[in-house]
Amino acid sequence: MAILNDTILIPKRPESPIIMMHIISIILLVLSIAVTASAYALSDRPVLKYGTAWKKEATAELVEKAIKAGFRHIDTACQPRHYKESGVGDGWKASGIDRKDIWLQTKFSGLGAHVSCNLMIICYI
Repeated sequence: MAILNDTILIPKRPESPIIMMHIISIILLVLSIAVTASAYALSDRPVLKYGTAWKKEATAELVEKAIKAGFRHIDTACQPRHYKESGVGDGWKASGIDRKDIWLQTKFSGLGAHVSCNLMIICYI
């Protein structure tokens, strides 16, 4: 056995190429997770986020309360069946927190995916 990075053992002569392929796949997966975690740790994105799905008419009030409670990462989407993006914008404005201090995450499914989008009115996403 050979030692890679002091932790992963790789056989010097794998008995089967399939075993070697599995080992390489596992190594690549571990490296991918490490790179993703590092990039996330280096970003300005707050770790804890508040999700706004299925809040309906209470979205604005709940987003305002979440921001006042300390959440700075708000997750929403342009999917009217599940989210009310205009409520996210209203809740943020009512919170009194500057836009630059909020990390807003949104998603767009495409024009055919949902009937209409009542988009938030904000300076940037």
